[in-house]
Amino acid sequence: MIKFTDVFFSYPHNPVLHNIQLSVGGGEFVGIIGPNGAGKSTLLKLIDRIIRPDSGRIFLKNKSINEFTRKQLARILGYVQQDFSPAYQFSVSDIVLMGRFPHQKGWSFESKIDREKALGSMEATDCVYLKDRDFTTLSGGEKQRVVLASALAQEPDILLLDEPTTALDLKHQYHFYQILKTLQFKQQMTILSVTHDINLASQFCDRIIILKEGKIEADGPVKEVLRADMIQKIYGIPVQVIHHPENSLPVILPSISGGSV
Repeated sequence: MIKFTDVFFSYPHNPVLHNIQLSVGGGEFVGIIGPNGAGKSTLLKLIDRIIRPDSGRIFLKNKSINEFTRKQLARILGYVQQDFSPAYQFSVSDIVLMGRFPHQKGWSFESKIDREKALGSMEATDCVYLKDRDFTTLSGGEKQRVVLASALAQEPDILLLDEPTTALDLKHQYHFYQILKTLQFKQQMTILSVTHDINLASQFCDRIIILKEGKIEADGPVKEVLRADMIQKIYGIPVQVIHHPENSLPVILPSISGGSV
């Protein structure tokens, strides 16, 4: 579904990603974690072709990403950014309907199908009650659910999420990831989520990729990657790893005493 081959990327005078080799299959739920500045958001932007690599190649569905038009790419990829701030005032319905643009011909008005898809996306993300509100008046958590609804309205095969739950309280963090898990199972959607919440990633993702200083330090199943020694290496703090009593998945706890792991 997604493949990186020998990918390097730099911002001016600032190397970010180094020799990235990566393959993500269809229907995978991948959590991308690592310290600030590790290159996590940059990785998503390369997939969405917001930026282009200095060298190396990126493939989407066995085809070079450069061969897709912007509209074709938008039919495959839905992208939920950290801070979505429209330049003008729009209602929630308008924002969600923007997600239907890849399926419209030219600059035509939305169709009945577009409106139905938008409504279904709002129902899936529990934001129908907000549909007539001005987007700028919403809380951070409400905005994130609306932006997710807009991405779902695109009917993408792949969903890219950059810190999607930062502005959400515990209840809505859990609900947000439950929505993602449902999409993975029911629609076989491929999901890549950048997050600083290691424990959310542990409970919902199937696979974890750890980036540090622009390199992939670890990549594999949750139980294999989220080990105390690996977390200490990446973040530089001692931690303990316990196992959730309901599913035995790892839960990361900082060592309060500061002692050895």
